[in-house]
Amino acid sequence: MTYSGFHVRFEKIAMQQVRSLSFRNHKRIPDGDYAFMPMCCDDKTCDCRRALIGVLQVSPEFGLGQMATISYGWEALPFYRKWSHGLPEDMLKLFKGPALDFMNPNGPFAEALLESFVNTALDDFYIERLRKQYAMFKYKQGMKMPPELQNLVGIYEPCPCGSGKVFNLCCGKKKFSERFGRRR
Repeated sequence: MTYSGFHVRFEKIAMQQVRSLSFRNHKRIPDGDYAFMPMCCDDKTCDCRRALIGVLQVSPEFGLGQMATISYGWEALPFYRKWSHGLPEDMLKLFKGPALDFMNPNGPFAEALLESFVNTALDDFYIERLRKQYAMFKYKQGMKMPPELQNLVGIYEPCPCGSGKVFNLCCGKKKFSERFGRRR
């Protein structure tokens, strides 16, 4: 399964909504600024309802570097049991909630960054943002959307990029046109 950054498909929105933390004199994390960049799977038939969050150090004095990859699934464990078609319970726990993703880069400070992410950045507002970004990403991919995800996209709501247009006439325009056979 491959993943693409939300910022690749929705650059304006991603730059407005990126969550970041700054650390100075932290006991376990080097000084610097860290951005949490969500990624979604590229498979339009997959409805995993999770995001991988690349933790990048973005401080000019230290350069850009991937420090950790956090897996975050927001659905209840029964959803992942059904979705995974029989994965063992210990593996399922990696899909539900925040965990370091074992298949992607994690540096020596990954555990401390995960802990700080959970204690500082991961709140109800951010979880709802991740859900909405996932729905927008999957919508633009052309995934057949279940009703609970369709409601998150809000195709007739103002586009989150701030253009003033509704979503289906802005960031969702191409996919909306393809889906309904219209040219705009």
